[in-house]
Amino acid sequence: MKIHLNSLKVCQIEMLAEETMASLGFATGFFCIYKSQIFLVTNWHVATGRNFQTKESLHFSGAIPAYFKLSFWYAHNRSNETVSPQFAIIDKFALYNECDEPIYREHPIFSNKIDVVAIPFGITISGTENNEIICIDIEKELEKKDSLEVMQPLFIVGYPLESTLTPNKFPIYKYGTIATEPYIYKDSPLFYVDGKTKKGMSGSQVVYKQELKVDIQPNEITKTEGRIDFIGIYSGRERQENTLFEAELGIVWHYKECLVPILDDYLTKFTALANKTPFYS
Repeated sequence: MKIHLNSLKVCQIEMLAEETMASLGFATGFFCIYKSQIFLVTNWHVATGRNFQTKESLHFSGAIPAYFKLSFWYAHNRSNETVSPQFAIIDKFALYNECDEPIYREHPIFSNKIDVVAIPFGITISGTENNEIICIDIEKELEKKDSLEVMQPLFIVGYPLESTLTPNKFPIYKYGTIATEPYIYKDSPLFYVDGKTKKGMSGSQVVYKQELKVDIQPNEITKTEGRIDFIGIYSGRERQENTLFEAELGIVWHYKECLVPILDDYLTKFTALANKTPFYS
């Protein structure tokens, strides 16, 4: 059985209320690694249960999430690109610490005006060193040259089904095209994608697959599979004005401007705090 490594980087999220643990809906997240720290990335509206534009509650009861139920894949006994995937479920992942402070990190400058959060993820699966969470390597992605253009095809990778996981528990790759000029923005580093996405895909990673390259020589034909480029974070369609919803336009946040500053801010503050903490024997 051949499984694309990118399919193991995605996580289905079920938002849970604090006291009743009632389900508040489903969404998607993904894992990334940056400077040796693993993060779970999703939307601000997923972590808070509020519309990032109006700040109104998204659930009819007014309840907001206090916990996530996480369902994801990890690698067991990984060797280079050979992976033995295993499925894990974390039933009660707290979004607030013992001081009732949120553990998710917002953009250091624009805060919740950008619908992206990152959660430091330090859980050891099954307590063995042979298990590994598969992540998007942000530092490697930053080395790639941007090449986005309007009309280019993209894939939104997530879980559009609410009540149950998708077939075989792997994510769905929904097709879309870049509907606006991707680098022309005034206030927010985002662009629109045209595609029939569904509820549950908020927080999905957005990727661009380079085309298959074929080099034909007199005595040899070489095929090179196109690489997968991480583009950004999908933010859903239902958060927008009704006209945009009807036009089936979804928001994609550029990861360089929206996610990397969050990661840098956390690591800077975490390092500073660690350096100021005295050691007592």
